[in-house]
Amino acid sequence: MENGKGGQIENWLKVMALYEKEGYNLNWILSENNSLVSKLQLTEATQDAGACVRAELLKKLDQYNEVHIRELAELRALLLNGKLNW
Repeated sequence: MENGKGGQIENWLKVMALYEKEGYNLNWILSENNSLVSKLQLTEATQDAGACVRAELLKKLDQYNEVHIRELAELRALLLNGKLNW
């Protein structure tokens, strides 16, 4: 399977389950370039830290969306009122 010569999906799933059971991060195994991915699964403590990072990123994305939604609404109004020429 690793050499691209085929194989059965059931066997691939068994191999992935074995790696996961041994504590490997499946994203590390499956990533084409895994240099930025942790080789091992996150522990409970690091998962909590990851949750904080995710929450902060979601907050930033929400702020970004709010700004751009306003800008798009203003652009739409200009287009509808014929005040923007292309």
